[in-house]
Parts: sequence; C-alpha cells; structure tokens
Amino acid sequence: RFMHPDSRPAAGTRTAGIAIALATLLSTVFVALDESGAGKGQLEILQSIAQLQTLKAVVHGVAIASLCAYAFGYAALARRLSLRRPAVLAGLACYLMGCVALVAATVVDGFVIPHLAADAAAGSAMRLQVGYELVHAAGLALTDAARIGWVLQAAGALAWAGSSEEGRAGK
Repeated sequence: RFMHPDSRPAAGTRTAGIAIALATLLSTVFVALDESGAGKGQLEILQSIAQLQTLKAVVHGVAIASLCAYAFGYAALARRLSLRRPAVLAGLACYLMGCVALVAATVVDGFVIPHLAADAAAGSAMRLQVGYELVHAAGLALTDAARIGWVLQAAGALAWAGSSEEGRAGK
C-alpha cells in the first residue's frame, strides 16, 4: 500500500516511543527505591544520608539516564511534528531546558548531598555545622531546580499541543 511521504512514521519514532516507555517504567521503579536520611540531630541525620550514598547514586543515575531517554524520545516527536513549525521548536527548546534543570536537581540530590553529608559527618564540630547548612541549602536548590524543570517541560508540552492548531491553520 502506498503511503504519502508525510504520513510515514519518521525513522526512529518507534524507537523513541520505546525509549519513553522504558524510561517511565525504570524511573518509576527506581524512584520508589529512593530513601531520605533521618535522625534526631545533625550528626545522626548526616550519617543517615551518608549511608545512602550508593543507593542514591544508583537511583539518580537511572533517573539521569531516563531523562536522556525522554529527551531523545521527545526530540523525535518534535521532529515528527516538524521542527519548521515555531511552536514545535519552542516546545522542544522548553522541554530540553526542563531536562537540563532536572538533571541538575538529580545530580544535587543523588550525588552532591550524600557526598557533603559523608564529608561533614566525618569532620569536626565546625565542619558538621557547615555541612548540615550546606545540605539544607542544596536541598532547597534542588527543589527549585526540579520545579523549574517541571514547569519548562509542561510549557514544552503545551507548545506542542498548540502546534496542532498551528498545523491546521497552515493547511
């Protein structure tokens, strides 16, 4: 059966869909494994976080890989929608910047905070106090980066949704 060239799936679209599906499955499973530190005092809290270093590295490493898979998948979607359309290109730019912000949040949560906690827990009383405050500040920063990432990704999705109207108007 003959298909018009514009109606054929773009190369990699199926692969992109599979990447998005697998990323969703893996990230959901691994994020469910994530834990937070707990304790009654600064030392106990930091030691608890430090003990989670390996788990946090694995969970957040999978999250970063998932974000890369999402970026690939949604870039393929944007290509399929046509990067010549301004709303599609704007949506892709927003979505990818959202991925960058989420990778930053993930690096802080999965690698920087546990490293700071381990260093502070093994140090002097002064290092413990400074480390505790740094972990707190890093936690605030990662929350802000994650929120920015989610907003940018949502803006990208809205731009793509609007691109269907743009496509109809151009036909």
